[in-house]
Amino acid sequence: MRHIKTYKVFEANERLKSRAYLEQCWHGAEVGDVVPEEYIYNYVQYLHDDYEGAFVDGDLGDRIEEFGKYKLVDLSLSEIDLDEFNIDDVSVSDYRSIIEDTGDYPPIVVDDEYRIIDGAHRAVAVSELRDKIRAWVGI
Repeated sequence: MRHIKTYKVFEANERLKSRAYLEQCWHGAEVGDVVPEEYIYNYVQYLHDDYEGAFVDGDLGDRIEEFGKYKLVDLSLSEIDLDEFNIDDVSVSDYRSIIEDTGDYPPIVVDDEYRIIDGAHRAVAVSELRDKIRAWVGI
């Protein structure tokens, strides 16, 4: 039985619903870690600060759900097409400042062909500072 995306966050494991748990997993995740699709779904929802079940971007949810699991990798930015996005320079500048100050950022989410599912602004900001980016890759 397929879950309705709007309610998926409420049907997921209790740990996955917790912002503290998601943040702990992001900060505690290591390259090579594999997580289920439900984690990535809730992770993206958390990053968009939309925890009231109003995750309405059907295309985004569908793209995440294409893969049963995601693996955290250090991905060369040369493997990602950043030119396909119309990026807001203010958001990129904000992310770049945070990355410069903290050295940290939420990993982006890509499919198995390294097309960005979520995190285009983060990817552009990181590309201005580094050659690689942390990414959850659909497997």
